[in-house]
Amino acid sequence: MFSATNSSNNTCSGLIAGTYVFALTVTDDSSAVDSDSVEVLVLPPPAISSRYVRVNVFGGANAYNQDGWNNWNVPTGYNISSAPFQYSDGGASSISALLGDSQGLPDNGTAYGGSMCPPQVLRYTSYSTSGTRGLLLRGLKNSSKYDVELYASRATTGNTTIFVAAGVSRSVNTDNNKTQKAVFTDLVPTNGQITIQINRSGTFTYLNGFTLIEKTESQTPAAPPQAHAGNDTTVILPAAVATLNASRSQNASGLLLTYNWVQVSGPSTAVINQPNAVNTSANNLVAGTYVFEVTVTNEAALSSKDQVQVTVLPARNTPPVAAAGADQQIMLPQSTTTLNGTASSDADGRIVAYEWTQKSGAAVTADNLNAATVNISALTQGNYVFTLKVTDDSGAVHTDEIIITVTNAVTGAEKEIRVNLFGGVNPYLADGWNNWNVSGASNIGSQIFNYTTGASSGVTAVLNNSQGVPDNGTSYGGTMCAPQVLRYTTYSTAGTRAVLLKGLNTAATYAVELYASRANNGNQTIFVINGISKSITTDFNKGTAVLFEGVRSNANGELTIHINRNGTFTYLNGFVLKEQLPVHTQAVMSTASMNNFSVPAQHTTASKQMLVVASNPFGSTLRFNVLTPEVGKLSALIYDAQGNTVAQQEWIKEGPSLWCQLNTAHLGTGIYYLTVRINGKQYQHKIMKQQ
Repeated sequence: MFSATNSSNNTCSGLIAGTYVFALTVTDDSSAVDSDSVEVLVLPPPAISSRYVRVNVFGGANAYNQDGWNNWNVPTGYNISSAPFQYSDGGASSISALLGDSQGLPDNGTAYGGSMCPPQVLRYTSYSTSGTRGLLLRGLKNSSKYDVELYASRATTGNTTIFVAAGVSRSVNTDNNKTQKAVFTDLVPTNGQITIQINRSGTFTYLNGFTLIEKTESQTPAAPPQAHAGNDTTVILPAAVATLNASRSQNASGLLLTYNWVQVSGPSTAVINQPNAVNTSANNLVAGTYVFEVTVTNEAALSSKDQVQVTVLPARNTPPVAAAGADQQIMLPQSTTTLNGTASSDADGRIVAYEWTQKSGAAVTADNLNAATVNISALTQGNYVFTLKVTDDSGAVHTDEIIITVTNAVTGAEKEIRVNLFGGVNPYLADGWNNWNVSGASNIGSQIFNYTTGASSGVTAVLNNSQGVPDNGTSYGGTMCAPQVLRYTTYSTAGTRAVLLKGLNTAATYAVELYASRANNGNQTIFVINGISKSITTDFNKGTAVLFEGVRSNANGELTIHINRNGTFTYLNGFVLKEQLPVHTQAVMSTASMNNFSVPAQHTTASKQMLVVASNPFGSTLRFNVLTPEVGKLSALIYDAQGNTVAQQEWIKEGPSLWCQLNTAHLGTGIYYLTVRINGKQYQHKIMKQQ
């Protein structure tokens, strides 16, 4: 506001910090005019810089050495003087203190706690019963002003300490006091000193420590701070939070800044967690572009602003997972089946399209190849591969395959030989059982066994070791075979013994079921056929038999069953041979036959995701990618439909992926099974060879 606008001299009042431009126009007696202007810069009040001296009063033990605290050892006595203290920033100061009286430093305890200062400062306190004592602060700057915080606390009751400085009194109830402190502001030193009287209301006065704040006016005009809102950033959903960081903002005076964050533009969903914090976050973001602005203000009330852009992108799409279903085996005259892809899934959306493609095999009839389920008909003998491709609502695709094997009906017939091992008494004469007396010591030969039909099988057996045939008793019972077969058992303490079967049909496959049971404890019998090992605990075993399937004899019609022990004894009560004559078409490995080498008959989706075959059907080479999490020695084996190993190779897998190649030129057309073993884990894939 001007005092007068038409005067050569003028006074302007009500100015605030900032830059003003005033214009003067003069007119002479001939009405000629001229103008000039003047710029006036109004500076804010001088900036105040503050330095801290923090003092912990203690008795010489358990000093507190963090956060810039000085430790003043105050022994019992009078006029106890300190050495010069350091500022909390580590700089040296000329400030020291003199305490007029201290009668001891009791310990409030390590768990005493407190929030007005670090709990460690409240642990020890200087006390006195004098009516008054003094704290003299020395070496102060006469040009500065000082704030003082005093801490007084004791784990007792009935006392109040009264601090007096510059005629102002502050009372503190010290009884278990953990929050209340005495505060004096803008104290002016006299000859570099400030005296604080310490009086009592009760029996004791206490002093645990104090903080001295030295405030010095800046001798240079204050400058505005420089705001820095951080670098522009990008967030990808579902992460809906962005960090806002103004810590790179600067203030020329080096003093404290205040901060205020606001949203300038973007979707209205954002919520700023702590708008007045230097580092904060914007939450609840959605896809779009946001601009956030920070205003920083210094101690002179000068401020500046800066903006940061946050771009929030939609979530990355997770591709769908195609699941064409388990491989199928169909036996004519059935000539229809259903392809079912309904187990396919999409974790973050939905599947919008299904597409089935026939990859190999004779022509078939399909009702709708663009549906989740497809009915297939007109199947004939042979192998078929169908590929399912699924597409999600973001356009991502994934494929899976299913192999369908169609065979002719079995033309062979199954025959069965049942053998009961006994000691010469109480044979079992029902249900077509043969009775083999094994009471001899070694190389005990059998008679020619009959089939259950009564016809001669031509099969005989030799047991190379038997140390006796104990009796489990007439009431022993059992369910895995006739109880009468479980009554007697041949035993041996030899580490290994064997049964040699002779006269087997070399064109047939056999299922061998073995029974081992004894009325005692602590033994396992281990049967081994063609390198395949299976164990059974024989202790009162009445329900579990050992089964080998898909077993073939050697070219001489012989098959050896090795009998090993884990414990003291091996046992054998009896066995059954099921003879399966050949079928017209190439056999497909049965589930049980595959169990003999621990490969499931159908590969699982999990295995197909970890074991990716480059081309299926394959030709003279088989390439596959192992994507398992395990690393180390990797073995790959190919089995034929009878469970025979037809190809094998080893690699070292060092990373998340390993491409492997096997020579398969020697393999004939048909179905095979690829097995990968690594670090105790096993992955399988059913594959098909085409010439």
